[in-house]
Amino acid sequence: MKGIGAYLLGGFFGIAALGCLDMSMSDPKPPSSGDSCPEGYLKLSYSTCPSGQTCKTLPDGTLCVARLNVDSSGGDGPNCRAGYVTVSASEAQNCWFPEDPDGEELSEERFVCREGNFAGRYCRRVPPERDDSLISVLAGQRCTEAQRNPDRDTLRVHVIDVGQGDAIWIQTPTGQNVLIDGGDGGFFGRTSAGPIISDYLEFNGFPRGSQFDAVFLSHPHSDHFGGFSWIFSENSGGYRLLNYIDPMEPNTTQDVSASYKSWLSAVKSKVSADRLYMPAEEKFSVSSVMPADFFGPNVTAEYVVSNKSPGSNPNSASMIFRISYAGRAFLFTGDAEARQEMEAIEKAPEMIVTNFLKVCHHGSETSSSTGFLDAIWQGIAFADRGALISSGRMAYSGTYLPSGNIVGRLRTMVPEKQLLSTSAGDDGKSQGDEYRDDNILVVVKPNGDFYACYSGTN
Repeated sequence: MKGIGAYLLGGFFGIAALGCLDMSMSDPKPPSSGDSCPEGYLKLSYSTCPSGQTCKTLPDGTLCVARLNVDSSGGDGPNCRAGYVTVSASEAQNCWFPEDPDGEELSEERFVCREGNFAGRYCRRVPPERDDSLISVLAGQRCTEAQRNPDRDTLRVHVIDVGQGDAIWIQTPTGQNVLIDGGDGGFFGRTSAGPIISDYLEFNGFPRGSQFDAVFLSHPHSDHFGGFSWIFSENSGGYRLLNYIDPMEPNTTQDVSASYKSWLSAVKSKVSADRLYMPAEEKFSVSSVMPADFFGPNVTAEYVVSNKSPGSNPNSASMIFRISYAGRAFLFTGDAEARQEMEAIEKAPEMIVTNFLKVCHHGSETSSSTGFLDAIWQGIAFADRGALISSGRMAYSGTYLPSGNIVGRLRTMVPEKQLLSTSAGDDGKSQGDEYRDDNILVVVKPNGDFYACYSGTN
């Protein structure tokens, strides 16, 4: 691994010279089975056929990869059956309970609902997933009942489907609970992630009033911190937090939003000063091991980089860190972009090697450069790699995330059954129909065996 930074820098300088792409730029159309590829094949924007898969190269040079079988049956969850998601309290007034809910057409004015599995909770019918989406749920990717309920001595990483944004819940073998990011706060008409996250936690055995051992904020963007206010409010989510980790200074003078400053004020009243790890770059050194009370004695957490002075681009504050257990590793990246990817390679080339990547910036083309992906999977067998994308698959300032180009690139570097996204099957869905239905679960057993699957609806 030594020297890999120098080897890869050439590829990064071309990216860095362009600067970070603006989110308002239009995104190329996602790969599809449309005009040129034959039926059953998907157009790839990358030039290499994924390992172990069948490809065809057309006369015009287009590369087409055979799609694996798609599972459009849907997955049951703790509260709702397949094809339904939990109704938030604000939506309940629009519930409609016909005698045969599965036989009724969907309506924008009122929701077709059923009773949920939890007392007083209801489930709203949602449009079916599209099997021609950029990322679809494949046959064998849905968790079995046994997979959804693993033994307690495992490491469990949940990527909660909050639509556009990030929210990751980690359960450790020794009983620690950690939250990385909290989705959006419902600002400007976007999805309110707080109730979604609280429901998911409660439905999966972590009731309101419970305490997180550590809460990480990757960077000060609303689709990462917005849901915290709900989750940690006594009047709503009701959760508590012991340690808080943030890349920014507690009294930052940076140009950040009023809602982020409001959250900082709230968190400083909830966490004692000695457990407030801000700014992260001053509390931890590159490649240092984080306190054991974050993840417990059996999981090692290592800090890589962050930036307390991101300037006008909060994404560049993003904290990158890694956790490992039983010989398997996860790299968390927030919305890190190409310059931070290069910095991570320069400063900690061995510390970023991982099995599973939380894909940077929701799969945006500002990130996931080839050099970075080569670096993080250096020496990792193809079968032992995975990529997790948290995205709403919605038009975001004119850009669709994840990018078709980035998904095509990832398909060449990880087994397709270990490429999962909270946007699976969501192409064409309207806002409000794209969340709660594609939650992701990754489990690592004490012997190092692991699996990744879609854990059902929320």
